[in-house]
Amino acid sequence: MYKCKNSIIITIGRTFGSGAREIGRKVAEELGIPFFDKELLEAEAKEGRICVEYLNMYDEKRPSGFLYSMALNPYAYRPNEIESLDMLARNIQTKAIKDIAGLGSCVIVGRCADQILRDEHDILSVFISASLEKRIERVSKRDRTSEKESKKIIIKADRSRRAFYNSYGEGEWGKAGNYNLCIDSGDLGIDNSAAMILQYLILKGQII
Repeated sequence: MYKCKNSIIITIGRTFGSGAREIGRKVAEELGIPFFDKELLEAEAKEGRICVEYLNMYDEKRPSGFLYSMALNPYAYRPNEIESLDMLARNIQTKAIKDIAGLGSCVIVGRCADQILRDEHDILSVFISASLEKRIERVSKRDRTSEKESKKIIIKADRSRRAFYNSYGEGEWGKAGNYNLCIDSGDLGIDNSAAMILQYLILKGQII
């Protein structure tokens, strides 16, 4: 196991089906630091008193609006107290990510964490992608879907993530210049992709 010299915040953006969740978890395990992905939903829901089901629907998708009665705790909010549920979800997500990063070293997958934290923390921002063919193969095997259906799922998910990310701030989703490190997990595989992130941290003198 490696040792962090100082606090390290690693944010991972990714294309759907690239295996970024597994890669991020491996990196976190090697560094002995917390890993956050879907776990953030529980933290966000607790923080904002809003149901996990809505946050899951909102998660990394362009805001689209939703009925208050399906998501709000009626004892916590009244509709005239907030402009929109989408804005509430965004504010909850932002605060949860900032609070988590404030606790120390961690790995955060998705949720525009790199944009949310870039002005407040020294982060390592990573983007993980793979060819469409490799991702179709991976998703089909993982979800037991046909190649045709897997392709539709991937294209839709990538479109949503791009729109969500681009609507969040100044960055452009997947553009190499917005990240410290870009990795093709289709060529490298899960283990080697995680090793590359760790090697980058070694070269930067952030871990030993």
